[in-house]
Amino acid sequence: MDGLELFIKYALPPNVLGYCGPKFLACDKSSLLQFEGAVPYLRLIAQANNIKDEFDARVVEAYWLGNDLLKKVSDKNLYGNIENRFKKRMSGKDWSWLVAESIREAKPHHVFHVFDIYRRAGLMRSGAIEKVLETMDNCRISWGSMTDEGFVEYSPLVFKNNKLDFGEKTEKKLISLDSTIKVGDEVSFHWNYICDKISPRQKQNLTFWTKYHLDITNKTI
Repeated sequence: MDGLELFIKYALPPNVLGYCGPKFLACDKSSLLQFEGAVPYLRLIAQANNIKDEFDARVVEAYWLGNDLLKKVSDKNLYGNIENRFKKRMSGKDWSWLVAESIREAKPHHVFHVFDIYRRAGLMRSGAIEKVLETMDNCRISWGSMTDEGFVEYSPLVFKNNKLDFGEKTEKKLISLDSTIKVGDEVSFHWNYICDKISPRQKQNLTFWTKYHLDITNKTI
């Protein structure tokens, strides 16, 4: 699939809600470059793998779902990327924790941004744990199986024993813009929108990199 189209599949849901990206989204590079949260990560992945186009489909997949391209990104380069963009927005304590525990092992995957950068902005300390979990669960790229028209079975994010974890499977009603997706398909979703039908390899990668970063995050909670 074309990298621009793939990027839009995952970026459209928060864009529709007004959270990121341009006011009027188009399937062209100049429009997608306005996603200031995601694009620097794409460039980091592309540069580490000697890929010229940050919207190469392999790079886009690495950021949203995860693949082996992430392994080439060094902690030093990720540190520089994060420092330039977010250090001033965090307290000294939060930045110290992020540097000491998270960035040393993290990779530029979307879920790292959700679990660590987003959390370090102070939301996790607001006291509204249920709201925090709901927002983080909506913001991460989730996966599940279509059980009925418009419903997906998946494991939501929960807070258990002072740690983030996955809860028991539940059904969630989602919005689908793809009429070819049917009951039994494995899908990815973001902010209550189904993004794509995913292959066993993509599901395995998304599961692995999500759990990988969840383990990192739990070290600093």
